[in-house]
Order: sequence, then structure tokens, then C-alpha cells
Amino acid sequence: MSYKLYSNLKQTRLNEIVIINTGAFYTTYNKDAELLHELLDYKIISFKNYQKIGFPSIKLMDILRILQIKNINCYVYENSQVFRIYAYPINNYHKYLNKSVDIQVAKRELLMQIHQLLRTKSYKDISIVARSLNIKTDVKVFNVDEEENA
Repeated sequence: MSYKLYSNLKQTRLNEIVIINTGAFYTTYNKDAELLHELLDYKIISFKNYQKIGFPSIKLMDILRILQIKNINCYVYENSQVFRIYAYPINNYHKYLNKSVDIQVAKRELLMQIHQLLRTKSYKDISIVARSLNIKTDVKVFNVDEEENA
């Protein structure tokens, strides 16, 4: 129900985060969920057709303060008669959204490369992958077979 409502609201609210009250929690979906994940490190729950973040009602004001500091416009839907719009002179929604998408793409790329290395057992190459993606690592990874021969 709330995902369908989100989709309908998002069609006219392309330049702001849409947050929906679902009782004791608030939720947001898809790209808005990814953006909040990057800003606040909330866990994203993935479903077949969408992604979702939920947080308790008592956290709403904290989140709105962070969005205000970052000048990210927000539309909060309480129910069919009550909603709140937070609009700022400079809207950074797309700036942070694009940054969030770039980070998600880099994470997926890194995970795919690490998965490939683990399948081929090229453990010594993990540090090369990390350097190529500008990721600092102090972890020494070794091949178990090499360790046993030492």
C-alpha cells in the first residue's frame, strides 16, 4: 500500500525526498532510500520490485534537521489531509542523489570484483582491486594453500 502511494507521490515530487508515515514508522523507497542510506547509514531492505528504508517516528525530526543542513527538499506525507513540505532556496536533492548512486555503483563494482577474485582464489590481487577503486586497506589477505606450504 505505502509503496504504491510513494510511487504516485513521487511522480510529481521528482526533486525531493518523499517520506510516508506508516503508523509508528516512516518509510521511503528506491532512490530516496539509497540517499538516506548514504546520509544516515540506515539499512536498506530489498524486495523484488523496490528497496525500502524505515525508521521510527521519533527519528523524523533528526532526519529533517540533517536534510535541512544539507539543503535537501523533503515531502512528508502523514495522511490524506496532512502533509508537510520542506523546501530550501538551494535544493541539493540531485547533488546528493547522484553522489549516492555513484557510491552504490562503486560498491557493486567492488563486490563483483572481490567475488570474482574469491572464485579464482587470487587472494593476493585483492589489494590491487582496492587500490584501483581508491579504497585504503590494511588487511593482509593470503591464499590458505600458500600459508600451509610456508
